[in-house]
Amino acid sequence: MKIKSIMLTTLLLATGVAGSGCALFLIGAGAAAGAGTVVYLNGELKVSGNVSLDRGWDAAQQAMRDLQFKVTKTQKDALAGELVARRADDTPIRVRLKQESATVTEFRIRVGTWGAEDLSRLIYQKIQSHF
Repeated sequence: MKIKSIMLTTLLLATGVAGSGCALFLIGAGAAAGAGTVVYLNGELKVSGNVSLDRGWDAAQQAMRDLQFKVTKTQKDALAGELVARRADDTPIRVRLKQESATVTEFRIRVGTWGAEDLSRLIYQKIQSHF
């Protein structure tokens, strides 16, 4: 498992160097309790959380209410879901969820067009507080 993690890190580092100069990324295992790999790449936070899709979906909706973001779109089926919301300044926020297994859900969070890492992480922490 450790070798796999090292190989993934090396691959992502090489991709970041070879890719666009604007690519920002951060990799960490367990950056938050119950979290798997955390990646911030090209303006999007990607986290695999140890939670079912349904619980993750409910947590994402509650986080949007807690943060007082206006939800403009919700769409979910048995394998994936998407929430689109707006901040008071009209900045769009997109939270996409994808079932990886019965107990693991991938979350992808993008704030605005170019991304905002700090706010994306804050949103995920708020989601995670409702697991």
